Amino acid sequence: MNNVIKRVSAFVMAFTLLGTGTVVTKNILPESDTTIVADAASKFTPPYGAYEPAMWVNYNVGSNGSGVRWLQAALNFTGMIYPSAPLSVDGSYGNLTKAAVKNFQTNFNSMNYGQFSWNGTPISSHIAENGIFGPETHRALKCMINKREHPEYWD
Repeated sequence: MNNVIKRVSAFVMAFTLLGTGTVVTKNILPESDTTIVADAASKFTPPYGAYEPAMWVNYNVGSNGSGVRWLQAALNFTGMIYPSAPLSVDGSYGNLTKAAVKNFQTNFNSMNYGQFSWNGTPISSHIAENGIFGPETHRALKCMINKREHPEYWD
């Protein structure tokens, strides 16, 4: 078995951590049969059945469905919901999701990047910190997903 591993230039296996949208890649290097390198890929992949809502949709406590699942997975992907724990991606906009949205809004406002834009639409550098997922928060979230996927374009 060791010889087989050493003859292979690299064996790559990718799997998705369910519900988080995070892809982790493991490489088994041919120099050693025990070296495993894990890298977090930076592509947001919503869980099955979660679809991005339209930009004009508002979500608040009591909302549910595939758009809320997308929101929960996207919030987890950005890592900007501290001090909230990662959300359960269940499609139900409850108090925990509201708190995570509010934490995202607060953390976004604390960033000092100036003016953002998403597909040419300006995003205020200050969005309402009310825990409601509306168009401004949606554009800010898309911007932060892009930042995580393409850090080379950001400071």
